[in-house]
Amino acid sequence: MLANQTDQGGEGERTRGGSRRLRGLFAICDELDRSAEHFDDEGGGPSAGRLRARRARLRRDFLRLAAGPIPAPLARAARGEETLELDPEERLLAMLLLNRRIRDGEVGISGRDLLWIAHDNAFDVLAALPRLEPGGTLFRRGLIQSWVGDAGPEADGLDRYVSFSAEAWERLTGAEGEPTEEEIFPFVDDADFFLAVRDLVVAHQRRAARLFAEGVWREIHGEPEETPTELEEEIERIRGEIAARFELTPEGGDLALVAFKRDLALGGPELLVVAALLVQEALVGDPALPALDLVRLVSGSERELLRKRALLSSRNPLLAGGTLELEDGPAAKCLTGTAWLADWVVERLLDARFPDAGRIASDEKIEFHRYLSRLDDSEDFYRKLD
Repeated sequence: MLANQTDQGGEGERTRGGSRRLRGLFAICDELDRSAEHFDDEGGGPSAGRLRARRARLRRDFLRLAAGPIPAPLARAARGEETLELDPEERLLAMLLLNRRIRDGEVGISGRDLLWIAHDNAFDVLAALPRLEPGGTLFRRGLIQSWVGDAGPEADGLDRYVSFSAEAWERLTGAEGEPTEEEIFPFVDDADFFLAVRDLVVAHQRRAARLFAEGVWREIHGEPEETPTELEEEIERIRGEIAARFELTPEGGDLALVAFKRDLALGGPELLVVAALLVQEALVGDPALPALDLVRLVSGSERELLRKRALLSSRNPLLAGGTLELEDGPAAKCLTGTAWLADWVVERLLDARFPDAGRIASDEKIEFHRYLSRLDDSEDFYRKLD
């Protein structure tokens, strides 16, 4: 369907020459994306100069082809019927995101990674950053969307994730539909909030099981049938629901996990690690998880996995503040070992918040033990959480 619609955006795209132009634009986006990875690998090596010159030629070719009528897919996908004007930088960023969406369904990329695909130096990256701000043309026309991901609400434009927006994709493919509204309720107490966060943890586990062939999440969940795109969308849906419910919750800042994040100055990835271990402690009964799998849990790609290895370094608040206990693996490598929450953290987040846990009625205890007896193993437990 998409191939039949690419000739409907601008007058220049209704000709065979327009189709060649569009094919060339997508090819340049592919080359810029691939060459950025080679450029990162090469660093200051002997091929860096040749790669830089090649990328400069690709950008010049893009500007030449992108001049004139706006590329048809962007014209079709944009919000509003009035004439759409995008400057060359905005056309490049939108086409890079659309190309990734078509090529492999990847939903999100950090603003930093996107801008370093388009440019080779910090000056140009900084100059292009305003195009990814919420007030920019790309946002106003509904072509791109962004979210904080695991970086937390303090994330700037470089750390926020961006993608070709879902509504723009629906307009482009003709699949646009009417959204349905669901009633949103505030959180009742810490247990209610904890169970909502549990759902977010499970969604991250399933994403890690899909992205990484090795590790405990693949063992627990198998390889999910959903695509990475669908799993990213599920994570964002759950995160949005939690945020919406939190806004309605009186004294939401007093919830145990929220206060803990604030008091220990934790970022989003650190809090997700704490939540994952808390779920493991409270609901599975085995407090430890492989350290590398905790990093996989908060990583949306192999590149991000490499960058977030520092999450379990001695300088990170998780270890520096004594939140985690870490047992090194072979050769004293922390990421080959296991991690669990310190006793004081469990006491603060679970034991002290639910003082009546030791006085559960006998019939409730019996029913819970019957439930546990019906679980075949931990994999069955996680499956029933979904």
